[in-house]
Amino acid sequence: MELERQLKLINKPPVKTIHLAEMALSSKYGPYYGVEGGTSIYNPRVTKGQMSLSHVWVENGPIDSFVQTNPASYIGGPFLNTSLYGGPTYRFVVSISQDPKSKNWWIHLSNTIAVGYFPAKLFSNLSSADKVGWGGRTLTPRGSLSPTMGSGYFPDGNFYHACYFTYIYYKNASRKNYGPENYQIKKYVDNPKCFGLTFYGNLHRKVEYCLQFGGPGGDCGD
Repeated sequence: MELERQLKLINKPPVKTIHLAEMALSSKYGPYYGVEGGTSIYNPRVTKGQMSLSHVWVENGPIDSFVQTNPASYIGGPFLNTSLYGGPTYRFVVSISQDPKSKNWWIHLSNTIAVGYFPAKLFSNLSSADKVGWGGRTLTPRGSLSPTMGSGYFPDGNFYHACYFTYIYYKNASRKNYGPENYQIKKYVDNPKCFGLTFYGNLHRKVEYCLQFGGPGGDCGD
């Protein structure tokens, strides 16, 4: 499966270098039962052994078993359209949430398309999530230049420029959506010369809780 292939790529020798531009909710405000956001779709150029991605995530221990249920929409599948700097932009909404009955963790696209799930019976350590987050990562062989992240540009407040997440929410035990506040978040940017992340809070309009992330990459260190 593509997800398992990507996990193996990350852990496969030779050692890879990972760079981050992410934002997470502190575990002190959890536990969490879901996370979602709409991200703009870009096609950063990568070479063999490299990755550049945007993602939402939950954290509470290792997971390596995923049950694919949708033959048409699957992890690692291609997008027909990708965004360009200055427009047009294309986006998709992805969510990871726990079903309150089965306790399985489901991945949905556009809030309605079920892709598959992580089985609850296999993961006693994932009854809830300690952390949830949004942002981007690059992965490259040690000693090589990092690929770009997102559009390849730093956040600047213009949503036609840097890659973004809009309508970002988390779910608590009530299973209702809540937007993250500044006092709840922690940013992880390992090399500000290469990548950045800016959280704007709730801008209302057509983006609500949102952030931008990304950058040109290059010589970012190991």
